[in-house]
This record gives sequence, structure tokens and C-alpha cells, in this order.
Amino acid sequence: MRRALAVAILIGVAAWVPAVRAAEEDEPVPQSLEEMQQKIQAVLEETKTPGVALALVNRDGTEWAGGIGLADVATGRPATADTLFRIGSVSKMFVALAVLQLVEEGRLSLEDTAASRAPDVAFTNPWEATDPVRVVHLLEHTSGFDDLSMREYADGREPPISLADALALRPASRVSRWRPGTRHAYCNAGPAFAARIVENVTGATFEQWVRQRLFLPLRMERATYLRPSDPSSLATLYYADGTTPQPYWNFCVRPAGSINASAAEMVNLVRLLLNRGSFEDRRLLSPESIDRMEHPASGFAASAWLQTGYGLANYTSHQRGFVFHGHDGIVNGGVANLAYLPDHGVGYVFMINSGSLIAFRKIGSLVSGYLTREIAPPELPGAPVIPEELAARFSGWYQPDSPRIEILRWFEQLAGIVRVTIREDTLTFDPLLGKTDTFKAVSDRRFRNEKSPLAGLALVDDPDGGLLLQLSTATARRIPTWAVLLRTGVAALVIALLVLALPVFLVWAPVRLARRRFAGARRLGVLGWPALAAALLAGSAALVVGSEAYLFERFGRLTIWSGGLTALTAAFAVVALVALVATWRAKREGLAWSTLAFGRAAALAAVVAAGYFAWWGWIGIRLWV
Repeated sequence: MRRALAVAILIGVAAWVPAVRAAEEDEPVPQSLEEMQQKIQAVLEETKTPGVALALVNRDGTEWAGGIGLADVATGRPATADTLFRIGSVSKMFVALAVLQLVEEGRLSLEDTAASRAPDVAFTNPWEATDPVRVVHLLEHTSGFDDLSMREYADGREPPISLADALALRPASRVSRWRPGTRHAYCNAGPAFAARIVENVTGATFEQWVRQRLFLPLRMERATYLRPSDPSSLATLYYADGTTPQPYWNFCVRPAGSINASAAEMVNLVRLLLNRGSFEDRRLLSPESIDRMEHPASGFAASAWLQTGYGLANYTSHQRGFVFHGHDGIVNGGVANLAYLPDHGVGYVFMINSGSLIAFRKIGSLVSGYLTREIAPPELPGAPVIPEELAARFSGWYQPDSPRIEILRWFEQLAGIVRVTIREDTLTFDPLLGKTDTFKAVSDRRFRNEKSPLAGLALVDDPDGGLLLQLSTATARRIPTWAVLLRTGVAALVIALLVLALPVFLVWAPVRLARRRFAGARRLGVLGWPALAAALLAGSAALVVGSEAYLFERFGRLTIWSGGLTALTAAFAVVALVALVATWRAKREGLAWSTLAFGRAAALAAVVAAGYFAWWGWIGIRLWV
């Protein structure tokens, strides 16, 4: 569940940019615990984030744990190390740990097929006969499944439904869009599917199993997948204003992101990972299992020998020259981060009770900077020169080819285009939207971010044909220059014409009608229909963007907003066609040539936009279904 997860689900961004976290590295590193706390307090105030719980960890125990700010604004209750916070997708780490325990016991294999281990969970894989979905694919997000639908995200009924019932809500979201084991696309259904396999193998509910085999041995007795019975033990989550509480969210696929835990308890998970599967005097997993958890083994990234990526619910992130392992988590109104350096035996965990990604990045940078202030960053390797023929072959334009959310593929194919240039030992990654990234060669086909010691990008020949740019957790496909120019040129022209048409609907037409100037009715018709189409499209976009903080509630069920989006997009398509007919049938007499030409061009632009959105399933879309 990667503002908030809801934004990524519906609005989205071209989220296949290099999979290294952009730290706030311009900020000086705190040199004392007190300085770090003061700077975190300033971040909370700047971002209207009520509070944070934080712990610094080493192999032997807790270096420091505490809270800064408030767990509940209304009562003034402070955040402490013992306050329960939502940890979001950090919960997925417990799915991987539970699976690895069963693997060590010989009761399960990562190579087992998902269908054989959980025949009660429906999914579709066109390649199942030759390339079945396996347990490893569920945990490494290489199954090809789409992410959960709005309906699944919105199902927060009380009491919560069982995991089996949650996975039965919408099996249509579990369709392999490419051969399993090739591309990575983050998907909350995968870990939930794996948790269901754990239930089938053990005969216990996943929550019961994790409590007995992980929570209790790790002394996380208060950790729970459900709403705690004592509300005063739980941090209240807030909207962006920092004062309006978010309702408690019963995420239906609980293993993927529902745990409530305190910073004091999460310390023990970090210690387990730092001590390679041991906690105090008890071994819960072998060192080999922890090492396997940290390194992906499926997908193009693994086959290209990339050193960064997403393993078994464990990914790498680059901060201030160091490569951390861990996981992030986001729920409505809350963000969490767990990260650690295995070689140095240190790590941290923090949770905030707002959805501010600015606060998340800044706090993470401050904490990681303080934690590594006396550690020398790893040396950066030298960069070999790339052969000219190979550089010329892979230089060019690329588009995202592994979207997390299929209904946003249309957006990524417009906004996610990048220009890749390879010269000597350097690869320049220049997106149409966003900042340029520079990579240095590690070998002929592998590159590292210029600030990272590990390879995180590879040049790959697609086994099915074509050229791929493979990042740690995303795949892009080479496309010809003419396709980029045509696509971006048409998009820019369509947007410009529809934006120019909007004032006719918003200003010119209402003024004429208010003054009862009906003499220009023919002109009003030529300009009015395209303007109405533009207004309907703008209204559809405004409906979504204006609902940013309420997407699950408004679009995961049939509401005035979800129904309104269906009606507006359908009306846009109809009006666009009417506009095209009306403008092209309009006669020249009494109309300026420029008026008629603009009306026809705007109408044609509306039809092109309607056709594009219809192709991607957005005309009359019903997100609640």
C-alpha cells in the first residue's frame, strides 16, 4: 500500500522511476539525539503531522525509543514508544516470515504453485500450463496481478470478514497480465493470497498462526491485525489538516497491511532481521532464510543480476550513500517505515499519524542520517565504458510496461515516457515529467544510481521480442521516436484545444444567455457543444482530484461521486460525438471562418479524447463494481 495510497490507486503517477528512495540529502545530518528530535518536531509542525513514534535499534537492543508530538489531538494524548500505530504494508514482512518458517519445516516450498496450495482462491493466468503462478511470485509481486479494486479497498465492514471471503470479493483483479516470474508490479492481493496458503497448510487463521509463531516469540503481545479494544492505546490517524480524524479502516486483506503495533514492539522485528533470524536466545529462522528474504529471485531484475529490488516482502532503498533493507507502509492517514543495515547491525522504525509523504521523507532522512553519522559509506565502484554498438542500440525512448494499476496504464503511457541516453560509462534517465537521474555502469548491461554502490538498472532483451529497461521494481519498453512524437503531440494539441474551449462554457455562453443575446445562437451552437464536452471532461477530473482524501469511501461503493463519475464520463463521450456532428454540419454563412474552424477542431479533439478513454475503459467507468 504505497499523499496516501488512495492517490496512487486512482490518480497515480508515472511510478516506474528509478527504485531508489530520494532522501532529503541537502539537510545536515543531526549530530545528537536531541538535535534529531528537535528537527523531527519541526517537520511535524511544518507538515501538520500530529505525532511520530520512533525507535533506533542495534543487534543487542534498543538505542532509543519514544514519541514526539501527539497520538490524539482532541485529548492531547502524547505519542510514546508504547502507542499502537498502523504499520501498513510493513505487515507484509510477517507473511514472508511465516511462509519461510513453513519452508524450513518442509511443509511448503516457494516453488509450489499457488493453485495447488490454495485451490479455493480464484485467479486467471493465461500461461498457467507453462508458467504457473508460484508462492514466490505472490511475495515478490511478480505474479502479474493487477492491484486491488476500489471495491476491495473500500470493504471495511465491522466486524471484518475472513481472509477467504476477502479474496472472493473480486477475483477479476487477479489476472496475470504477463508471464508470471518476469515483471514486478506491486499488488496487495499477492501477500494475502500467500497468507491464505499459510491458512490451508496450518489449519489456523493467519492471524492466529502469526500470533503464536511470531508475535509472542518476539514479545509483540499487543500487536494485532484488528482494531484494539482499548481506543486509548491506539494513535488516531488524521487527514492532511492534522486535526480531522480519519475513520478506522478495516483493510479486508489484513495480512497485506492491517497490523497495529508500537515502536517498542517493532524494535524486536528489526532485531530479528539484524541477528539473521535469532531473537535473544531463540532462533525463529535460519540466516539463509533472512538472506533469501532480502534478495529477489524472480523477475527480469533477478535474472539480470540486479543487486537492488524487492525480495520476499523486503526491498532495498538508497539513503545518503547507504543501501538499507526494509519496507514502507501507508494507510489512510498514516505512514510507517522500517529500515536496517545488515552489515552494520543498526536500523530504525517510525510511524506517523498523517499521510504526509513530505514528513515521511524528511523524518526518514533525519533518522538514517543520524544513525549512520559515524559510519563511512561504502565505496562506489568504478565504471566501465559501454560498447558503442550496445549504447546506440539501447539509447532512445521508453514507456512503462508493468503498471501497478491497469486502469492507469493510459496515464503512464503518456506521463511516464523517458528518454534514455548512454554515453561512455553513463546512462541518463530523463523523464518527460520529473527530474533527470544519472546512472553509472557496473558492467556492459548493468548500472547503478550515481549515489548508490549497487546495480539497480539493467538493459534487457525481451524474450518475447523488443528491448527493455529493467529497474529494480519496474520494467519499461523501448518505443520508436515517431510514436513518442505522435503520442505527445496529439495529447498536447487535444489538451490545448479543450482548455481553450472551456472559457466558452464557463464565461462567454452564460454572459450571452444572461443578456438574452440569442442572435448568435448558431455561433453558440458551434462553440457551445465542444465547450460542454470539455467541461464534462474537466468535471470528471475535478471529481476525482477533489476526492483525493476520500477515494475509497466515495468510489469503492455506489455513491453520488462514483455514480457521478460514471455519468460524467458517459455524457462526455455522447456530447463529444454530438459536437462533432453539430460543428461539421454547421454552415459557413454568418460565422467567421476562425469560429467555425476552432469549433470543429475542438470537437474533433473531444472525440479523440473520448476514443482514447473508451479504449482504456474509462467511459462510463464503474469503480464500485
